[in-house]
Amino acid sequence: TINAHYTDRSVISSMWKLAERLGFHGGKVGEFGAGVGHFLGLIPDSLADQTKFRAVELDSVSGRILQKLYPAANVTVGGLEKTRIANSLDMVIGIFPFGQNGPYDSRYPRLSLHNYFFARAVDAVKPGGLIVAVTSNSTLDNAVSRKAREWMAERADLVGAIRLPDNAFLKNAGTQVVTDIVILRKKGNGDFAGESFRDTVSVPTGDNSGDIEINEYYARNPEMLLG
Repeated sequence: TINAHYTDRSVISSMWKLAERLGFHGGKVGEFGAGVGHFLGLIPDSLADQTKFRAVELDSVSGRILQKLYPAANVTVGGLEKTRIANSLDMVIGIFPFGQNGPYDSRYPRLSLHNYFFARAVDAVKPGGLIVAVTSNSTLDNAVSRKAREWMAERADLVGAIRLPDNAFLKNAGTQVVTDIVILRKKGNGDFAGESFRDTVSVPTGDNSGDIEINEYYARNPEMLLG
């Protein structure tokens, strides 16, 4: 379970508020890498009755707990690469597992684990559907993720992103890792002017220790860097 991370309640609640602000008022929601279902359990009361969940969890213990806690949800205990979901969801929300090597899936280029989850999420939502997900900062900043960013940019628009402080997972998961909340909107349902996010740029650090590479979106929108 080296790729399992557990999200703080405040982050989950904020992501649901963000989804509501972006116009989600209920529908079919996917959570990939659902764990024991924290996102299902913390859905706002205003959305709970109007939302049906499609959850996928690889770990058999966590997946079986998820099934017992939320019997109304459609839960698959198994690998996402073996799960058929396409063009049927209104939103995917959650924290994607982080890892250098993703599963083999002939439908996609070879991707890191977190970027593979983004690719599956883009294909899983309907045109105009939202993806609101926590991912490693490598999705936006790493040169090796450029292929994944290009793949996503052809199929979805970047609504925005928020870089979290590196202690956002310290209390729950006991780890310090730099993460982003990335919000995408699938193309194909009306016009939407998304943000460009394919490239990275060099910016100076605040302590004059040299330049660092960050995504062009953050270079244009430094107020979205919380940490």
